Amino acid sequence: MKAVNVVVLVVAAVLAVASAEDNRDKLIPEYMAAAMDCVKDYEMDFTVCKEMMKDGVNLAEEKFTPCKCVPACVAKKRKLMSEDGEYDVDAFTKAVNEFGYEPWSEEYKKVFPICKDSYKGKKNCEAAAALAVCAWKNSKMMRDTVGQYMGQMDGE
Repeated sequence: MKAVNVVVLVVAAVLAVASAEDNRDKLIPEYMAAAMDCVKDYEMDFTVCKEMMKDGVNLAEEKFTPCKCVPACVAKKRKLMSEDGEYDVDAFTKAVNEFGYEPWSEEYKKVFPICKDSYKGKKNCEAAAALAVCAWKNSKMMRDTVGQYMGQMDGE
């Protein structure tokens, strides 16, 4: 009888994992729509943003402002950042997990601890830029995913 219970539990666990919903097809278009609205609002130039990700770049240069503000704009639209410009870590973590894609959740668990202090003491565009640059430098998966949706970027 115990063996049957174990088998039932194993099968239930496998089915639970197999049925875990991958929401990327639903959520990526929502994030992309928010991003495209923000790109228009800030008149962002992807060529300039590619340059921003290179080592040794002075992020204080005015030309990078749209590149720094678009991620903050998206974060605010998706309620991952408060209107006063502070990240809501719980909402951010929930959003990553909401995608239901285990590789992204695992990558977040690996990269966020490395980058969580990068935006401390910063708000709005500066916080978003600090987190984006840190994640870019520490996550090949992020670079690959951004490349898939936005075109390949230098500094990979």
